[in-house]
Amino acid sequence: MALARVYTQALIGIHAPEIRVEVDLARGMPGFTMVGMRVGRCD
Repeated sequence: MALARVYTQALIGIHAPEIRVEVDLARGMPGFTMVGMRVGRCD
């Protein structure tokens, strides 16, 4: 099992919130799971 972690920032006006992406590379069936805080919209 390999874990990759990437830190970046999103520019929204004058704010730049931090975004953390973690990827687990494992054998088996491909899948996608998104977790995090729920927001009322998606841009």
